[in-house]
Amino acid sequence: METQRREASPKEDGRLIFMGSGPSGMIPRFSCLTSANSDDPAKRCAVCFDAYYNHESKNKRRNVSILLQLPTESPETTTAAYTNVLIDCGKTFRDGALEWLIKYNVRTIDKVVLTHDHCDAAWGLDDLRDFTLFSGRTIPIWLRERDLQTMKRVFPYLVNPATATGSGYVASVTWELIDDNKPIPIAPGHELLPLEVNHGWVSEGVPYTCLGFRYRDIVYLSDVVSVPDTTFAKIRRNDEDVLDILIVDAINREEMNASHFSFHQAIEFTRKLRPRMTYFVGMSHAVDHNTECAELRKLYETEGLNITLAYD
Repeated sequence: METQRREASPKEDGRLIFMGSGPSGMIPRFSCLTSANSDDPAKRCAVCFDAYYNHESKNKRRNVSILLQLPTESPETTTAAYTNVLIDCGKTFRDGALEWLIKYNVRTIDKVVLTHDHCDAAWGLDDLRDFTLFSGRTIPIWLRERDLQTMKRVFPYLVNPATATGSGYVASVTWELIDDNKPIPIAPGHELLPLEVNHGWVSEGVPYTCLGFRYRDIVYLSDVVSVPDTTFAKIRRNDEDVLDILIVDAINREEMNASHFSFHQAIEFTRKLRPRMTYFVGMSHAVDHNTECAELRKLYETEGLNITLAYD
């Protein structure tokens, strides 16, 4: 599957676009740009300043999200059509859509799949209105029952349009429940396998769970602090099961975080799977793109691990 941004249309096997690659707070951070140290080049946050002032910066990071553009045979023609599947729709969805979807000639969002109910994964759902109001389309949103209950509180007018006030111009969506034990049909001949992982704690001894997904030989784990054995068995089904692409959470080089893999944990996880390519996502402003990519390249030289940082 194509992950580079070179041509205007996807290859026959589809394309994956990183709509966002950063943490919930996004990069650059307002607090870094306006801090007391912001006028001192030696003390200010170099990553956030690069992200803000350098328009080509790979340190600019929106909320983690990917778009899968999947080839699908059109029933009306003999040429290939494409199904566009958005995984997560966070606070920065509209900003990312204006930049990347237009650039890559993506005109529709056909399905949305949510990993969990946090704001960086779901708070952009209101902006789906522009993909439905003038097209007559309805977008299915796949999510778990727990997350649907959150959407009922946050976006009551999306779940029940009769409650809409004001203009009443709201996105036309349907809500489809995910069964953790069943694949999600995202397009004819294409499925996502849900992968339940831990993403922090609800209370002592009670984990807050989040979904990752497996699409063929691609695994996406955007928010993870630990992976249950039962889930690992779905990721690596046998010794011959080698992933093409692993996309995995890695917030920074610190050893511990309450809800995200550190670089150390993400590298150890990559060692267990040994995919052909690994992309880290969710990096904080403690991570400079070029510096860390250079460090990660050393793992290929010493261990054959092909790891890099994703970028929007």
